[in-house]
Amino acid sequence: MTPEDFEPEVSFALAAIRSELDSRYLCPRQQVDLDRALLALTSKALALGQAVCHLVRGRFYGEAFGLARSSVEAFLLVKYISNKDAEERATSYLNFFKAHLYNAEQIRKKHFSKVKRPGAVKRQWLEDAKKFPSRRSWQNPYNMATEAYLDPRETDPRTGKPFQAEFDYYGIYEHTSHYVHCNSLALIPHLTSGGVPFKTLSGPDRDGEKGLLALHYTLAYLYMICIIAFRQFDTELPPQLHAQLDTVLTKLRTALPSSRITFAKPKAP
Repeated sequence: MTPEDFEPEVSFALAAIRSELDSRYLCPRQQVDLDRALLALTSKALALGQAVCHLVRGRFYGEAFGLARSSVEAFLLVKYISNKDAEERATSYLNFFKAHLYNAEQIRKKHFSKVKRPGAVKRQWLEDAKKFPSRRSWQNPYNMATEAYLDPRETDPRTGKPFQAEFDYYGIYEHTSHYVHCNSLALIPHLTSGGVPFKTLSGPDRDGEKGLLALHYTLAYLYMICIIAFRQFDTELPPQLHAQLDTVLTKLRTALPSSRITFAKPKAP
C-alpha cells in the first residue's frame, strides 16, 4: 500500500481531533499565557497535520517529511513550556515575536534606511527584545528535548525516571531537518547521473517510506500535544478518540517497509 492509501484515515483522525477541540469550548483564562500558548500550539500542530496530508496526497513525500519536523518542534515547545516555570516560559515564548521584529528592524536600518521608522509601540517592542538572551531562537531544541519531563504521570517504568525526548530530537528532529534545509540527503530523488541529460523530477516521489513517516510523525506528535494541552484544562481526550488514534498509528507503523518505530506517548490520566 502507498502513503496516499493511508492519508484518508489520517485526515479523518485529524478531523476527529478538530471536532473534539472545538466542541469542548476550552476557554483560555484572561492573563494566563500558558492557556493561550498551549491552545495555539495545538491548533498549529493540527494545521501542520492537514498540510502534510495534502502533500502526501500529491505524492510529495520528501516535502511532507520535511514539514513533519515542525510537528516535532511543536511538541518540544509544548513539553518544555508546560514542564516548569510554565507561565513565565509561556509569556516569554509568546513575546518572542518582538525579537523577530528587532531583527527585521536591523535589516531595515542597514538596507532600507529611507523606509519610515517604526512607531512608538513598535519601538517599545524593540527595546523589550533586547532583554532576550538570544534574538535568533527562543530556546535550543536540544535543550527542550532533553529536559526531564516532570509530570509524575510520565515516569519511565523501566528506570523510574522522568521521560526525556532525546530520541525524538536525534532520531526524528535531526532526520527531518535534512529535508527542511535541502541538505544533500534530500536531493537523492533529484540527482541525475553524470553523462545523462538532466531532467527535473516529474511524477510521484518514489520514497514512500518518507510519506508514511510524515503521516505518522505529524499525527503522533499532535496526539501527544493534545494530551498535554487537555491536562492544562483538567480534562482528557475521550477513550474512543484514544482508540481511533492508536489504531491509525499502529497501521502506519506496521506498513513501514524497513522500520518498526515506537513512540513513548504521554499516557492518559
